Amino acid sequence: RRLGERHRTLRATVDWSYQLLDADERTALARLSVFAASFDLDAACAALDADSEMQTLDVVTALVDKSLLTVENDDGDRRYRFLETIRTYGEERLDDSGDFESTMRAVLDHHVRSVQILVDDLRTRSLRHSAARLQQEIPNIRRSFEHCLDIADIDTAAALTIPIVEIAFSTNWSINGWAAEALAIPDASDSPSAAHLELLRIMDTMGDSHSEGLETVAVLSAYDDIDRVLDELGGFQELPAPLCRHVFLLLDFSGQHDRAFRALQERLADPDAFDHSRRMMLRLTRYSTRFRESRETEILHDWRRCLDECRSDPSELVRSEVHWSSAVLALADRDFERMLDESQAMLDLR
Repeated sequence: RRLGERHRTLRATVDWSYQLLDADERTALARLSVFAASFDLDAACAALDADSEMQTLDVVTALVDKSLLTVENDDGDRRYRFLETIRTYGEERLDDSGDFESTMRAVLDHHVRSVQILVDDLRTRSLRHSAARLQQEIPNIRRSFEHCLDIADIDTAAALTIPIVEIAFSTNWSINGWAAEALAIPDASDSPSAAHLELLRIMDTMGDSHSEGLETVAVLSAYDDIDRVLDELGGFQELPAPLCRHVFLLLDFSGQHDRAFRALQERLADPDAFDHSRRMMLRLTRYSTRFRESRETEILHDWRRCLDECRSDPSELVRSEVHWSSAVLALADRDFERMLDESQAMLDLR
């Protein structure tokens, strides 16, 4: 009974505060409730469909001044967050307004753009800062992803998922299982994005079984599925650039070492296939994988030369991969002190 009375009192307080808002502030409280976690001013602009950032800042500041939004300052980035009770109240007002679909469409478009921007920044510049920012956005991106599932929009679900996969190996979180959820959308197989998502689903299956030390029927089936999906796409050379490392590792994990190495070597021979950061990451991955399988002296020489080229790369992600590869080489040389130094340098970047 006491919990029920407390809830009614809190609800009445929020309702009273809402009645004191002007029309723009009421609209803002409702539309901003679509964010599952904290959000920045750019995201607020998208949700409010505002004419200017200043207009958005004015209405957001008004909600902060009236204690309906809280402010979080994280490493110079200002973000905003609702208490869950207020956010839930805002969702109800948004449903009542009839603006839910248009607001979510605007937020979906914003998240597709921001995911690509953050991933590109993480790949080419600041690993730790960009990874932290993307980590903050994951609950909001997940909320947008779930809306894609609700409205059966597999292509936008793929646009939210595929860029993140490229850098998931280098962060402390994953989007494991998202691809399978998107592929469960009715008629998903008819979408141009289906084959790309299928490759992500295969990787999830193999990754889960590898971590558990199991060679399951699902994994054996996944080995066959790789060839089928690649045939549908027209082969490795037709893959979107963000998926190349992912599929290279898929082929390698399935035991197709020579095929993976040749396919990536051919793709790297095209000077226009990849930007600088992606090309360096793929070269490092190719050499480390090939050396692990063959222990060829020529591969080792090329790998060391590539490491030397990449040590001063502007991308922290590339330099992190350099330290990881150097730690592997140090272990092979039984130089444990250098292995620990390289491992620590990698952790310092991440």
